[in-house]
Amino acid sequence: MGIKDTVARIIKGLRVPLPHRDRPSTGLVAAVIRIDSSHEYGNWMSAGQEQQILASVTRAVEAQASGTFDGAERNSTQVLWYFFGDDARALEIALLPALRSEPRCIGGLLRVTSNGVVGPWREVRI
Repeated sequence: MGIKDTVARIIKGLRVPLPHRDRPSTGLVAAVIRIDSSHEYGNWMSAGQEQQILASVTRAVEAQASGTFDGAERNSTQVLWYFFGDDARALEIALLPALRSEPRCIGGLLRVTSNGVVGPWREVRI
């Protein structure tokens, strides 16, 4: 299952209405952060380290009022973190410095879209 399918499943499960007055006309803004255990730049993290990093990144995003944390998935090869907001650029601006300040996130991938889960997705290496 790809990231697009995973996000679509999560949004469907949340029953989030896309045409909402607080959402942009293009739909739901989403950000997915993927950190692989095998990427060459960063270091794999324990579940406790993941929670600490995620708390720090979430605080940074919420402090800038650009979005909110919406869930995570973890397996033996990667972690996926989901954030939602109303402005894709503001969400990216809040996420990138927070993620890049965490050594275990370096080399991960940030994917952002302002058109729900259908994309197009902008991908940025952390």
